[in-house]
Order: sequence, then C-alpha cells, then structure tokens
Amino acid sequence: MSKELDKLKELGAQKIYEDTHIPLKYVQSVIHESFEGLNKVQFLGFVSILEREYNQNLSALKDTGLEYFNENPQEEHVNSAFFIAPKKARNFKLFYILVALLIFVFVAYKSLEDDSLERSSNKIDNSAIDSVTQNINATAKETVSTETDEQEVNATDNNITEIKIIEPVKIAKMSEPIVVENTTTTEVSLILYPTSKLWIAYINKTDGINRQGVIKEKLELDPSKIWLLSLGHGHVNIEVNGKKTKFNKPDNLLFIYEDGELKELSKTEFKSLNKGRLW
Repeated sequence: MSKELDKLKELGAQKIYEDTHIPLKYVQSVIHESFEGLNKVQFLGFVSILEREYNQNLSALKDTGLEYFNENPQEEHVNSAFFIAPKKARNFKLFYILVALLIFVFVAYKSLEDDSLERSSNKIDNSAIDSVTQNINATAKETVSTETDEQEVNATDNNITEIKIIEPVKIAKMSEPIVVENTTTTEVSLILYPTSKLWIAYINKTDGINRQGVIKEKLELDPSKIWLLSLGHGHVNIEVNGKKTKFNKPDNLLFIYEDGELKELSKTEFKSLNKGRLW
C-alpha cells in the first residue's frame, strides 16, 4: 500500500467528499481499492481529481485499478438521466420563407413608392426645363433681332455678326440610394464531442444543479445557461457557437461557459466559483 493512499485514508472519506464533492460511496470504493461498484472511466476520473486536489501521485492506485478492470471487463452504462438529450436540428425552412416574403413585400412597396416619387420628380423637372427653355429662346430671339438691325445699319462695312444659340440646360435626375439590410444570424451552441469514453461533472450555475456521469457520444448543453465543467481527461473537442476547438491533454480539464464564451480554469479559479469545491 502506498504512502499517498495511506494519507487519503487518514483524511477519511467524509472529508474527501466535502473537499472534492465526489459521491461518498465512490470515495470509499477508491481509497479502499474496492472497484466492484465502479467502471474504468469513472475510476480514472476520480483518481485524477484526487491527485489534483491533494497534490499526490496515485500511480500505484491507478495501476491496481487498471489491472482489476482488465481482468474483469464490464459493459459501462451511461445514466442518460444526468444529461440533456441533444436537440434535434431546428427546421428554419418556415422562418426563411417568412423572411423572404417580408423582404419581397418591402422591396415591392419601395419600388412603387420610388416609381411614384420618380413621376412626381419628372413633372417638376420638366416644368423647370420648359421655363428655362422659354427664357433662353426669348433671349435668343432678342439677340437675333438686335444683331439683324445692326447688320442693316452696317451693311456697307460687310461686317456680319455670328449668331450663337445657347443650348437648353439639361438637368440630371439623381437616383435614390439603395439600402441593403443584413439578415445574417448566428446560432449559439455548446456541444462536447469526446474522442473516447469521458467522465464529466457539470454544474448549472443558473439553476444550481450539479450532475456527473460518463459519456460516449456528443453532449449538447443549453447555451443560454452558465456552466462549470470538470472533465476526467482532456481528449475532447468542444464546439462553441459553431466553432470547434480540439483539446488533447491527459489531465482533467476545468472550464466555465458564460455568455457564449468558454474559458479554461485553474483549480483555484474553479473552487472560487464553486463554493470552495473542486466538484
């Protein structure tokens, strides 16, 4: 028996339970090397927590447990009641149809409104152009008449004045600016994909509910909640808001998820957020 295991026995199962929040019956099974009530994944997860909590090397205990599980293979069951079932993919077809319909109605309304404004603008612009054209033509006629009289008076000098007719001024019509609306949306998500069987303990800080168990397939958590996560090992991929991050560490990992962000925590930070407990 190792000195490290002796120290844990001296602490007692009740004290270890209070420090780590590992269920009391599992603490007793681990420190007394009675593995019948455990499976291998749970055992390794609990040993990792004890090593981190008390800064002890429990490799001898781990070897003993692994030898037992290799000699006594067992089917590991996951208590599905501990976990939130993965949500079915949402069907956004109806939503997209409604959005497209609203955009069509809006574009049609704007087109009719712009067409009405364009006709009104054309009437105003044409009136202004007609007025300017009439004034220019009158001025041109007066100029021609005056210069004709001068030509008759100065006919002997053979000086012919060139008559220039000013072209009517064309007024350009300004087009309406086009406004493009951004309809892009981002769906929030929090999904764990273990690459092997994974012991996980998680705390819903929003509702104050603590749960633990073993998972083999992906686990989807409610992204609107605040979560504290403790993983038995770090061989896992975690998806946050559609972006997947790959972890590949032998030691257990600690995280907090809040407001769409996932942050890895130290043991001290985790305890400060969990009333002084590691789990």
